[in-house]
Amino acid sequence: MFKFGLAALFAAIAAAKDGSDFNGDDYISMTRQQKSDKIWGKIIENTDSGSWHLAGALVVAQDPVFDTPGDELECGWTGCRNKTVHAQGNVSKIQWKSVGSHPYTGMFKGADTGYARLSVAKPVDTKTPNLAPGMGVKLLRDGHDSANFVCMFGVDGQDDLNFFANDFVNHIPDPKSIALKPLEARFATATDWIQTVGLSEMASYTQSGQAETPVFPF
Repeated sequence: MFKFGLAALFAAIAAAKDGSDFNGDDYISMTRQQKSDKIWGKIIENTDSGSWHLAGALVVAQDPVFDTPGDELECGWTGCRNKTVHAQGNVSKIQWKSVGSHPYTGMFKGADTGYARLSVAKPVDTKTPNLAPGMGVKLLRDGHDSANFVCMFGVDGQDDLNFFANDFVNHIPDPKSIALKPLEARFATATDWIQTVGLSEMASYTQSGQAETPVFPF
């Protein structure tokens, strides 16, 4: 009886931590509004700032970031993966509005259900000063995985505490600091293109889940 109860407890803990509420076929098949309601509920559940785990970036596996479908990385028996870089930020609901004439397809035509997370890659240095701002964008789709991209000015940061002092881009320049070389090497275990984010997938499906031949900016 005790063994059964303990096994059930472990199973419940694993189910609570495995990220299945936000990935898998059942979740991905939902409408974009259903997904958004679930995501927003989780966002406002805890509004405390996260802690920094910068050293963890040299240890944790990088492949799941690319390979895990859905809107949350899965967790294991030891708990969920800590946010290493960009550990602190603010999240907001957004809409993507197409302005002007362009040939781009998919989500570039517009999206009414999305999120933006404005964050800093490392603790802010108010004395030097140095700030490393970045942004993650998630646009939800009916019955299909979300469109996601990240962008920033550069991993070295900027000598201005104005978050929007510089343009954010999806192809960032080479790092200048030697201290960032170990991080470069760790990211390179998952991709040969550590400083670029592709946009073809974002152009491949509309927010209603309709497939399109992708036309996208480089």
